[in-house]
Amino acid sequence: MACPIPRSGKLGFVGDYTGAVLTRFTRVRNWVYNITANPELRVYSGTRFGTQRISGFVDSTGTFSGFGANPPLFAGDSFTFIGYTAPTSGVPCSPGCAFSVPAFVDSLNINWNFTQENRGVNWTINFSSDGDETDLPTFDDPCDDAVYCDDNVCDLVIEMRDCNDALVEFCNIISISLTFNANTLVYSNNSTSCRNKRQPGVLDWTMEMVDNNPCIIPVVNDDYRFDLMATLSPVTEWILRWGKMVGVSNLNVNMETGEIITKSNNFAMQAVNCCVPATPVRGSIIAPSGATVWPYSTPS
Repeated sequence: MACPIPRSGKLGFVGDYTGAVLTRFTRVRNWVYNITANPELRVYSGTRFGTQRISGFVDSTGTFSGFGANPPLFAGDSFTFIGYTAPTSGVPCSPGCAFSVPAFVDSLNINWNFTQENRGVNWTINFSSDGDETDLPTFDDPCDDAVYCDDNVCDLVIEMRDCNDALVEFCNIISISLTFNANTLVYSNNSTSCRNKRQPGVLDWTMEMVDNNPCIIPVVNDDYRFDLMATLSPVTEWILRWGKMVGVSNLNVNMETGEIITKSNNFAMQAVNCCVPATPVRGSIIAPSGATVWPYSTPS
């Protein structure tokens, strides 16, 4: 059998293959996948100081990243990951090596960066397997012809409101890193065929907002609403009701170099608005599509 020719990753893609129907994810930059055997280690007198390994519970994890603030999945979503590596012949849009695996999204990270060096908006999805891989050695690649005219990140408006929904003046933002975490639960038993299985856990989110403001605003321990613009035309945004400011870190005042002051403002999910304690209000997370991704309409 002849060895396959090494190929460039430039012709790869990822998507959802639930029900053997391909939904190809667009604007994806790269993807990475890992399979771990987790063997059981045994050392006893008969191994003569050597280590014996017994087949363990196989586990798999992966990640893929893309441009923009409109990722195809949310934390806790289940899907069938499909990863296509390269066409066997090297000819674009022709059959090649791929595999699929049922999976859950562990976390979703979205970044807005307003610096000259790293300007842009991008997202990263981390996922874990919920079953066995299926090899697809001759998967046919339908070409991705979708192109976009993305907005300049400097045109995307970031708004912040207090718990009474009054606008808070907060400017000089350098970057925003927003992470939704599904806190995925891992389990295995005699019915999982030596594979780790998963279910989404308790949803949480954290956000680091780095700025050039010399004063400490907003107020630590206060609750805020965030409207983070994803696209300008049409206007779409992530709406987070609410987030509690849990601290300030790395307030950097350098007299020696005189560099511009920076600090990190740290926020975390606040599921209930208690601005008026007598009338608490449950929050929500609204995606750029307009869909309410939390609270769940049907709890898992």
